[in-house]
Amino acid sequence: MSASHGAEINALEIEDRPILGIDFGAVAGAHILSRGGSIIEAITGSYTISGGAGTHVSAQQSGRIQAQTNTVTLTGTPNFTGSVANASTNGLIDFSLVTFVGAATGVQSNIETPQGSILGPTANTIGMGLPGNVVGNLLASTSFMETRRFVGDADYQIAARDRYVAGVVNPTAPRKWTLPLASQVPPGQIIYLLGPAGVTAPNILTISCPVGDFFNGGGTFYDVTTGGKNTSVMSAGPGFWYRLII
Repeated sequence: MSASHGAEINALEIEDRPILGIDFGAVAGAHILSRGGSIIEAITGSYTISGGAGTHVSAQQSGRIQAQTNTVTLTGTPNFTGSVANASTNGLIDFSLVTFVGAATGVQSNIETPQGSILGPTANTIGMGLPGNVVGNLLASTSFMETRRFVGDADYQIAARDRYVAGVVNPTAPRKWTLPLASQVPPGQIIYLLGPAGVTAPNILTISCPVGDFFNGGGTFYDVTTGGKNTSVMSAGPGFWYRLII
């Protein structure tokens, strides 16, 4: 897939769009916009940013933008009048595995509400390592400093500020990931959970509620029995979690 200067990708519904080999030129709004639960992925290959915009990537209303082991090349020092990355209302931008080559001017990242999540190339930070010459707005309260966690061959207590938890080592025994109290996570906030690729019986992964919490429809845990499965959950407020299929 390729596009000339001024290209925009606007995903408004539940869909999965790959980004490969595009040259993003100057636009007034967003180069890439995902909302309404849509998923935009740059799975392999690279792309170029040769012109500025209001923002390069914007994720809103549970939209997700994720790049995996990509190189993004910036030419001509493009300027972003809003921010390079912008997330709000459960939007997730994951550029943690991206290598940026070149420079840009403008704010690195902007989280408009506590439910937004931006993950930059620098480990365990939000938006840091993104292009731009102004440190991003991460809200005034450190209680919303959200993180990406990689879990080995062990049980894990998911923290209230974790937003993406991935198993990176195949389990050698049954393992359990325990959610935080739903009351500690903003209602509507999604925690993206990705089980290890090698999950198989009897070495399965159990996603468990803490004492006093329940999943929608009842129950306090569920088992993940196949590898690489997305088992994301969403806080429904005090006492309850929703299990999502994404």
